[in-house]
Amino acid sequence: MRLPLAALVLAVSSAVAQPAPGLTSPPRVFDAYGEFAVEAGGDDVITLDFTNGGSQTLSAGQGGTFAAGVRVRPVPTVPLSGFASVGYKFVLNASDNANIRLTRIPVELGARGEITRDIWAELAYTRHMAITLHGDDFFRDVDFEPASGATLAGGWRWIGASYTAIRYTSEDGDEVDASNVGITLRLSLSDL
Repeated sequence: MRLPLAALVLAVSSAVAQPAPGLTSPPRVFDAYGEFAVEAGGDDVITLDFTNGGSQTLSAGQGGTFAAGVRVRPVPTVPLSGFASVGYKFVLNASDNANIRLTRIPVELGARGEITRDIWAELAYTRHMAITLHGDDFFRDVDFEPASGATLAGGWRWIGASYTAIRYTSEDGDEVDASNVGITLRLSLSDL
């Protein structure tokens, strides 16, 4: 009985030790990255009317995000890794005389799977903190409670698409949908 069990263990460990399809050499165990994302969606938070007759609406899920993160692959030959990132997300108004903006700090913890060396998919727990609609003395600032959600993303090499499901609750108890879709550009140390 020991011989078949030993053969099974060798077969499984041999399969795990093989690089994933499309991988020519094992990737880095530890990889740092930076990213920029543009996202749109969510409920309207405020509409700004300008003196020239124009207007602009700021939405809860809208904004640009700069982030930095690390990815750790516990087993270099297995195409699964964990990652963590922290960033700054913002949307600004288009007027010259005001600095009205919606800002937040997104944190993500997740798992990444590589289908091939170039094609990847991710699932992450997302937490937005320090969520504030800044009124710049045109109206009082509105703070939102920290919010949790989930992000599903996929991509090719350094470009990806994402969907985040998340809701914000203001200090007054009003709830807004901040879910969004986005396009992400990511450059990691392994890309250099």
